[in-house]
Amino acid sequence: MQLADPAQLQALIAPPAAIPVADLTMLLGSVYDLGHVRIDRITGLTVTGVETQVPFHPVQRHRGSWTRNQPAYLTTDVMVDTRNGADPVWVDLLARIVVHTVTEVDPGGIESALSRGLDDFTTLDEFRAQFRFIDLDAFLARHRLSTVDDLREAYEYLRTEVRFRAAGPFDPSDPANAHDIEADLAVLIRADLELTAAMRSAVTVRSIAGQTRTGPKDALLGRPVAPLAVAVVVDGSALRGAVTAAAVRTLFARGQVLSLVADPP
Repeated sequence: MQLADPAQLQALIAPPAAIPVADLTMLLGSVYDLGHVRIDRITGLTVTGVETQVPFHPVQRHRGSWTRNQPAYLTTDVMVDTRNGADPVWVDLLARIVVHTVTEVDPGGIESALSRGLDDFTTLDEFRAQFRFIDLDAFLARHRLSTVDDLREAYEYLRTEVRFRAAGPFDPSDPANAHDIEADLAVLIRADLELTAAMRSAVTVRSIAGQTRTGPKDALLGRPVAPLAVAVVVDGSALRGAVTAAAVRTLFARGQVLSLVADPP
């Protein structure tokens, strides 16, 4: 009842006094490819909506081929997804979150591009020096060429040099570097410390979601690599001994699952 309130769920995920930057970065990395950006800092998180008790129906994928012999031979690959009446996996809360970040992005611009024909090489080594990324011996064998004259006469060769624009100094105070990143978050609430069962549930939800759902496309990061992130809420009153909140957080983070500790009212 508490966490179905977006404000209370938001406060549990990202307390304003101590925003868990590492946890939220991990959460974003479980949904998007962050290889071309650097998150400088996270300034906050907003929960914009919450659905309660959402069923995720597992699907069974069948692959095969269909062959026709008459009037002409034809073969086609076939893939069919079916539910087969399996019981759904229930997600306690499905939230839409917005992570407010300051992010440095590779500008990816091209400063110049110069193309020129290459027909003045006289030895194989000269050609190899111009195209260092080509396995020349394999190229010659594949095209049944043996001499430099054969190589010159077989094709026309074009070399293009591209220079990329150097990135300017990063200014975290520039409003252009403020990016709001949207994602779906499946929250599983556990009233015990059955950590193995909780991790299995998280993996199952992520697997079914990968078959049946698509996440929001972000203007900065593009299409998600996974449709949603997963968080598990555990009962804080059950923590004792070596089973601390930090230990549980580290365990779940290995599977890119966010661990949240809540004390019962």
